[in-house]
Amino acid sequence: MQAFILVVYCKKSYREAGKIAGLSHQTVRRYCQKVIADGFDIVENPSLSDQQFEEGKSTRCPHTCTTKLDKQLAEYVRNLKTRREVTLDMLGHEFNIVRWTVVTAMKKLKMWKVKPTKKPKLMKEMMAARLKFFLEHKN
Repeated sequence: MQAFILVVYCKKSYREAGKIAGLSHQTVRRYCQKVIADGFDIVENPSLSDQQFEEGKSTRCPHTCTTKLDKQLAEYVRNLKTRREVTLDMLGHEFNIVRWTVVTAMKKLKMWKVKPTKKPKLMKEMMAARLKFFLEHKN
């Protein structure tokens, strides 16, 4: 609330108001946008209440990852023998969590994307050519 007053009444920038109020400039900007979007008008109603600054319930997926969820993710990924490639977005959708929560959980579980690569064997003509070159340049 203090930051909003500084921005609206004292004409301070978001950064200046954030430094005074002890908040980040993004938080100050978000609070100001929320209050103005809720219909605050300086001329009609110059008084403010703390209720106008309360954060509403987030409709986004949860960001926290519990140990129970970590275990479920690990078991799910380890049991994917038939479908080896699963994106982080697919895992997030499967467990109803955001992508970065899946990233954090995978790092915590020490699971990384590994692409199994195998060099192809040389054909017989190539092996013969290499052997011939080696024998010619042996010294």
